[in-house]
Amino acid sequence: MEFAIISENVGKRYRISHRPSDRYRTLTEKVNYLTSTFFTRVRKNSWRPTKESHEDFWALRDVSFQIERGQVVGIIGKNGAGKSTLLKILCRITEPTTGIERISGRLNSLL
Repeated sequence: MEFAIISENVGKRYRISHRPSDRYRTLTEKVNYLTSTFFTRVRKNSWRPTKESHEDFWALRDVSFQIERGQVVGIIGKNGAGKSTLLKILCRITEPTTGIERISGRLNSLL
């Protein structure tokens, strides 16, 4: 039995940042914020980025499977289940945060 794809404990984590400056509705509000923070930073001589909060979002966690050579596979699931993220990892568009995947041969994905 020869395997074409082996996935072991693959996971992908995204860090979502929450910045206070993302809450503007108009261009005027954005310009006012940028000019006020610019002059505040000049006065304080501080160019450090503003404090951000963030959260970790796991699109995939501990996904393991083996696919034999010549086998056709479909990935199905609900919205937000991580199907596209898994295909991106397998096609090497993005790197997994945890785990390893081994591919021998060519891989085609259809979204």
